[in-house]
Amino acid sequence: LGPDVHKRCLIFASHEDEAFVSGQYAAALEGSPWASRVVAGVKGAHFQVRFIEEAAPLGLHVVVVDDNIENFVVEQSVEHEVERLKKLGKDDYMRRHLSFRSKQPALGSPAFEFSDETELERFVRGAVLGKGQAIACKVRQVLADAEVTSVRELTSLLKDDTSGTCKLNTRLKAAGKKGMMKNHVETLRQQVDKPLPARLIFVKQSKRKQVKPSKYKSMPELAELICRADEEMKIQGANLWAISPSQNHYWMHSFGKAMRERATKTGVFCDFSMTLGLVFGAFFGFRVLRDPRRYTRYGQVKDDVERSLRYWHCDGAIIRYTRYAAVKNYRQLVGKFSAKKGGISAGSCAEKHEAESKRALVGMLDEFASSYARLAKPGEPSSCGLIWRQEAPKDLKRKARPSSCPTAAPPGSGKQSEKAASLDSQPRRRYKRWRSGVFEAVGGADQAAEHRSTCSDAESAMALRFDDGRGGGVFKESPIIQERHSDMTITCTTPSAEMTSKQDA
Repeated sequence: LGPDVHKRCLIFASHEDEAFVSGQYAAALEGSPWASRVVAGVKGAHFQVRFIEEAAPLGLHVVVVDDNIENFVVEQSVEHEVERLKKLGKDDYMRRHLSFRSKQPALGSPAFEFSDETELERFVRGAVLGKGQAIACKVRQVLADAEVTSVRELTSLLKDDTSGTCKLNTRLKAAGKKGMMKNHVETLRQQVDKPLPARLIFVKQSKRKQVKPSKYKSMPELAELICRADEEMKIQGANLWAISPSQNHYWMHSFGKAMRERATKTGVFCDFSMTLGLVFGAFFGFRVLRDPRRYTRYGQVKDDVERSLRYWHCDGAIIRYTRYAAVKNYRQLVGKFSAKKGGISAGSCAEKHEAESKRALVGMLDEFASSYARLAKPGEPSSCGLIWRQEAPKDLKRKARPSSCPTAAPPGSGKQSEKAASLDSQPRRRYKRWRSGVFEAVGGADQAAEHRSTCSDAESAMALRFDDGRGGGVFKESPIIQERHSDMTITCTTPSAEMTSKQDA
């Protein structure tokens, strides 16, 4: 982070730490710039993070780093460098250490220009969302013909003049251009006073020899990542970010490769994920809000899992830069108990560690998180004991019907063809569906009590929950879908697009 890093960093130690109490820390740091940067904190990783947040100014961007991180890595974005390292026999040839000076371009080549989406472009994209690319192109072309340069100018031009004609069309006709269609004008008018979608970063290959340098060019790579995360949290409406919990270079490189292919195809650069997943507790950043709903309550063994779920529950957004990872000592024991590790494992045993882990997971699921995750089944792979609900489980996905249709029965035969009869005789599976939204029980208190008696605790809690913590409630104009879930009927009320534009984006 540079020679002045001590000016922006503090060392938080437990007030019960033997090395802190005995003065070993002070002796080791004496004469260095870090001597005055040690803070007497509290014991426990979960309490320490809360202590830091309540001590910091509101709105500050804080990054928490474990003391046992050896280095930071990022996937290799230059393919010929991957091949070179592979031939040299390196084990982790698809990743590299973050550098203080030299950088690799994220898209594998420096000949790309990046530009932020303008406010006017965001306005048009929000207005024509879901109406097709052709309409979006027509609207953008008309606005270019009218020489509209800002949202404020466009808003005033969408109003009618004294003759009842749209001012935008009046300007276009004066310039000898064809006016905008009425339905397109109405589409733009509906976007007025609505929140704009989060800005995108456009990318295109440059034909010039000299490409405009990035605003982060002079920063070390880790500092650039932190600054970019701070900016994206403001834009995306998130308050928590992290890097990949896995340092597997195959997985990291596969995400980077997919990102580069997507950027080349669509012209939009996005090197982070907004899906629900684990926010790695060894290195993460958050916005200081001092919101009690976001504080972890189920101990330090699973505090990173709980933090991920609580922020998702409040914001519906988490930013994860999965091209980056942190390498820790005892890397094979990350998330597991070991008497050698110290830290969370200190003063505990394998049995107590496992019991606290299970209690924490069950507790947070029962309290608020059953809509976002479930416990992993025995033998089911999971790094944290939970399975995130990103999509329907594989065994519940609908299988594609055969491509060839069954032949019709001969006229007057009164019989089905053999193929059609075989299809009809197959048992039909009932599918569960998980939808984001607000759940309420159907039928009132009596039926609710009956549902509670026939369903498991987790299902009952999910069925009877009314407020999802995001200003939930029944939205009168929202579509209501009744579905069958195990032995109970629930109603899923999906919030309107206006209320959830940030989450949908």
